[in-house]
Amino acid sequence: MMKRHLFAAIAAALLFFAPASAHALSCAPPQHTKHSVDNAAAIFEGVVVGDRRADANIKPGDAAALDKNVSYSFLVSRAWKGVTDGETVVVRRNVYWGDGFQMGGTYLVFAERRDADGVLVAGLCGLTGGLEYAGETRKFLAETLGAATETPAPVIAPPIGAAD
Repeated sequence: MMKRHLFAAIAAALLFFAPASAHALSCAPPQHTKHSVDNAAAIFEGVVVGDRRADANIKPGDAAALDKNVSYSFLVSRAWKGVTDGETVVVRRNVYWGDGFQMGGTYLVFAERRDADGVLVAGLCGLTGGLEYAGETRKFLAETLGAATETPAPVIAPPIGAAD
């Protein structure tokens, strides 16, 4: 009888002290710090004008995408750091978690680094996000970098497939 009570007490204790559920990927809330600006290879606002998958059959969530990245072309509408207005830049991002960029979407991009081939890399966590949600970040950038916060004139992306 004593063993049964001891077993029940241990089982209850294990359930009580069981670890909380974990998530495969969860990011801490992004922080507006001078460090995030200083360490960024490039910061800009722009519209996605193209994407190129290393393998066209890989979709977000596919296990094969764990080590695969998509390269996105951005037309820069506002350069904060490391690029110039009107420039087309390539940004690489892993799409396994479904956090890619949408064609024609406008984004504020914090590129963490340049790969050996010179392509910018935007991580899954951080201050990169849709421009419509970037008000506080834009204000922070203006204060940190001493620039105006007015929204720049929209960049009209050329039609897909248009000749250069």
